[in-house]
Amino acid sequence: METTTELVNRTKDIMLQKGIYYRPPTIQPPDRSN
Repeated sequence: METTTELVNRTKDIMLQKGIYYRPPTIQPPDRSN
């Protein structure tokens, strides 16, 4: 399982470097509710 996770992460890093993979935007939750 650890080897598979490492492979996925390395693949994503290479794709990011080549510009063919985009990470989805992250939305920060509000600090407090209204």
